[in-house]
This record gives sequence, C-alpha cells and structure tokens, in this order.
Amino acid sequence: MYEEYIEEIKRYDVFDIIARLAGTTIESRNQNKTLFIDTLIDEITSLARSDFQNSFKMSAGKFRRLINQVVSNEQIRLTIDPNENIYKQRVIYRGNHWVFNGIDQDPAYYLQLLVNVLQEHNEYDTEYLQKVDQLISTVLEISDFIENGLKCDDVINDESKEYYVPDASKIERNSKLVTFDADYIRQRVGYEDVFNEMCVRFQHKRTLATPDMLMFNPQDLSLFCHPFIYNDSRNQIIVSNVALLPSFLIYQIFTLARGYNLQNQIFDDFNEAVFRDCITSISRLGYSSIDFIEGEPLINSRAYKEAIFSVSETKRLLLIFGCDEGGNYSEETVHGIASNKYHNNVEERYPKRKREVFPRTLC
Repeated sequence: MYEEYIEEIKRYDVFDIIARLAGTTIESRNQNKTLFIDTLIDEITSLARSDFQNSFKMSAGKFRRLINQVVSNEQIRLTIDPNENIYKQRVIYRGNHWVFNGIDQDPAYYLQLLVNVLQEHNEYDTEYLQKVDQLISTVLEISDFIENGLKCDDVINDESKEYYVPDASKIERNSKLVTFDADYIRQRVGYEDVFNEMCVRFQHKRTLATPDMLMFNPQDLSLFCHPFIYNDSRNQIIVSNVALLPSFLIYQIFTLARGYNLQNQIFDDFNEAVFRDCITSISRLGYSSIDFIEGEPLINSRAYKEAIFSVSETKRLLLIFGCDEGGNYSEETVHGIASNKYHNNVEERYPKRKREVFPRTLC
C-alpha cells in the first residue's frame, strides 16, 4: 500500500520523518484521522532497520507532499469515523494527569478504573506493583509533557476526513514534543524488559498484509501494543501517537501480570470494578437495585454478571454485563473476541434476546 512512499523515505533520515509524522497526530483536528499515519509508521517498522541508513533531512516541502499523498489513500479513508471520545481527559494516579483518547473505545475510563484496582489491592506481588507503578508514572509523565506543549493551541473537533497538516514550524515543534531521551525513559521505567516492550520491533508482522481492507482491524497494528520507536542513531524515543498510550498501559498492566501469575485475579478485579461502576451510575439516576429476576437469583460469575433495577412500579431496568476473562489475551488477540460464555448465559437466561457477539474492549 505504501511501497512507493517508503522507497522515498529510505533516501532520508527515517527517524526524523517518523517524528514529524507523529507530530501531526497530536493535532486535535486529526484525532479521528491518525490511522493514515499509524498505518504508514507500522509499515515502515515492518521492514528491517538496515533498510534505513541515510541521514539526510527531508525538506519541509517534500515532507508536505509526502504526507498529502499518504492521506489521500481511499482505503484508509473508508475506515475513518467521527470522533466518539473527547480529545483529552484526566486520569488520577498519584496526582492529576492528561491522556489523549484518540480512536480507541473509552481508553481513559478503562485506564482510570484499572489503576484504581492496582491501588486498592496491595496484596498483589510487590515487584509487580513496583514495575507497573514506574511504567504508569513514566507514561503519564510523557503524556503530560506533550499536553503541556499544546496548551496554547485551540482544541478543534474536525470530524471530516481531511487530514490537517500544520505549517513547517509547528511540525518541527510537535516533532520535538514527541521525542525523548532514551536513557531518561529507561531510567524512569527502571526495568530493561519493560523498556524493551515499550518499543515496536523492526521487522514485525505486516498488519496491512491482508488483501481485503474490509477485514482490516486498525487495532491490530503493532503500534497499539508498542507505541514507542527507538532511534538507535540518536538514543531517543519517539512517541508514534500519544493517543495510544492509555491503551498501551492497559495492555502492559495485564501482560506483566502474567509473569506473576496474577492475570486472572487482575482481570476479575477489574471486571468487578467496571461492573460496580455501572451499578453506581445507574443508582445515581434514582433507580434502586433488586436482588432477584422473577424469583431467580442474579448471576455474578467470572464470565457474566447481571443486575436489575426498579424504574417504576411496572418497569424494570436490566443490566447485562459480559466479562472478558482474559483467557486468550495476547498481542495478537488483544482486540479480538473475548473468551467467555457471555452468549450462552444470555440465550439461556433470556431466550427471546437476539444473540450478540461480545467484542473485547480492553487493550
């Protein structure tokens, strides 16, 4: 898809180009359109590092022409939808932090509930808690730094499919905002294995290898699990898309838990936290909860939970909550179908309901 453009990029400093590409994704009006750039960077990093040896800086004019050609791709354009999230949102973790939502589904909300779980359960393995604490703190510091550099910019919600390319000086400013000293990040993270997992690997599996773009899932891009790019020539880290950071943290928190035999427990605690938050939100509407459905006790299992509320004397509100148990949670399946018995519970319990597919919503 991008072969022609990548051949042109090979003539120049690839990391300088990636930093400038990433700098355009932090523009608020591009919130729902970063897939143009995400897919290009993903394609670049699917090649060998040795394919990019030049150090010439591409001129501002050539860079603008390159990006305008890339964002004219009609196949990617068809996948772009209007914004479903606000541009940026607060997350509270040892203080207030800003995160960017991007195109993923409610990442700030899920991240907030997950870090709450970590802070509430001090019985988890001490080393695991220390690892994820340093990772969360570092990534939120990066997100805050980028947000602070954008404070003077107006937030513009542009739901068109036209990609906004700022002027050369702003692109240069933005490219510096998304570039960090690798030694500093490595020191802040504190664990070499965690630092290595932050960075996308060159020669990874090509996500765009599918011949049918209708089957393409944007969240299968390697950058969704490894949004940082290591520039070995300057010992720098580039944030490919700041809006991927909340989902990256969620993915890493669950993935790191596997090494401490905590993944099932954290999934269960997280699912219960989201379920309780749903109940709290409905209760705030003034609806009181009921313990039975037509004489049958409510179910609260790993895979399936339910609650019922009294709306009036004759009406009830039923909350059906399908859980991702994390059974097949990996980089390849992170946005796939949840491994649970949600469908069976719904059909057995409410046979008149149409069967639905429950998608995995965690990253």
